[in-house]
Amino acid sequence: MITIGIDPGSKSGLAIWRGTKLVHVSTVKLRHAEDWRMMSAKALDAFRLASIPLDGSRLHHDIAEAVMVATEAQYLKGKGLGRMEGMQSVLTKAVTWRVVLDMMRARILPPVHAASWRSTFGIAAREGDASLKQQAVDLVRDHLHMRVTEDEAEAILLGLHAHLLRYDEPPTEFAWVSQVKAAQKAATAAASKAKRSKPKAKPC
Repeated sequence: MITIGIDPGSKSGLAIWRGTKLVHVSTVKLRHAEDWRMMSAKALDAFRLASIPLDGSRLHHDIAEAVMVATEAQYLKGKGLGRMEGMQSVLTKAVTWRVVLDMMRARILPPVHAASWRSTFGIAAREGDASLKQQAVDLVRDHLHMRVTEDEAEAILLGLHAHLLRYDEPPTEFAWVSQVKAAQKAATAAASKAKRSKPKAKPC
């Protein structure tokens, strides 16, 4: 069972989970004019490094059915031409990744909403907490004992979210995921309770 997580962007995070092991993590730097060529080359490099069988420039047919790809859903949001152009570029890269890996025989999963995979790990915007991206980096550091970039961290956790959904019963190696989510849920509840019990300032 192999799941590839892709955090698309000009510096795309690429992570590969195989069974209970994270077997590859990298950042793929892209230039618009040659995106698909770079994606294809870097994906092949990643497969080779992860010892995933290939048939030329595609996954070997004996293993292709077991390889699934998860990318984060992208939306056009914000105001201003510059913001729209930036989001359009990310959208294009997300679609290109999906097309490239589909041509390599991988099975493409529906795009995953950021809120969905973050919820799996208890990542949420809370007062006093680190940014969403930094929370992902901290989780990977604390539980997988790796120092990675924000893009790599998000690819790792996005991929693991999709990977876990493929199990009827998650292996014990992933017990930390539910423990982290429970702890974060308890912290959120405690913060909410403290906020409600805080005396309100009386008007002068």
